[in-house]
Amino acid sequence: MSQIDIELAALLSSLSFEHPIPHASLPATSSDMDEDRGYQSDSTDISTSSVAQARPSPCPCAILQAFACYHGGSVDAAQTIGDAELSQLVFMHREAFLACPSAHTGCSASFKGLASLLERRIQQPAGGSLGMDAVGMLRTEAWLLSGWGA
Repeated sequence: MSQIDIELAALLSSLSFEHPIPHASLPATSSDMDEDRGYQSDSTDISTSSVAQARPSPCPCAILQAFACYHGGSVDAAQTIGDAELSQLVFMHREAFLACPSAHTGCSASFKGLASLLERRIQQPAGGSLGMDAVGMLRTEAWLLSGWGA
């Protein structure tokens, strides 16, 4: 095993989850997908095909699933997420992505969904400590990941 594999394994084993939920993800809402066509999967145009079959969106990687399990995926849970934790998530995910890009086909939509969730949290009266910089960082990561799948 390489040094990075050992460090990643140690980091992942140090994570603890209160309520594990198998295959949890941060779903992208339909408004998120309508906002930018770059985050949608390849789909057949209804006008050119008699039968348009919707493909299920791929699941995000284990790192994002674990993050979603730990933080629940609700707007209330978003208040406990800090800028440093989000930065760590993005950089840890980027390392894993560079090691195996094919395992991260659903991650762009999950980053976009997380950004939307945090943006809604910021706009609430008890806004929390996160800023729009964190939301921008997540949207940028989603945009970068969507370019790799094209």
